Amino acid sequence: EPTANGIGSDAFAIVWHKDTMYGLNSSGCAPMEISIEKLKEQGIKEMPKHGWTPVTVPGAPKAWAELSRRFGKLPFAQVLAPAITYANDG
Repeated sequence: EPTANGIGSDAFAIVWHKDTMYGLNSSGCAPMEISIEKLKEQGIKEMPKHGWTPVTVPGAPKAWAELSRRFGKLPFAQVLAPAITYANDG
């Protein structure tokens, strides 16, 4: 679902390539500076549903890079070049 995987989201993919199915789970990981111990120190007993604490690192950019590396034909920098130009120059 490429239209639902913005740069700040997670990504999941099923790819059929040469009669083989591949699955990719690129859900975001927890930030390096968070741990259950740090949450407990702050008095947090369960993960909140709102606020910054439950936010994960976006997984979509890593998915794009991995899918390009494994199945793509062009260098990833070349694939991203048009988007980078639009981001820089409008």
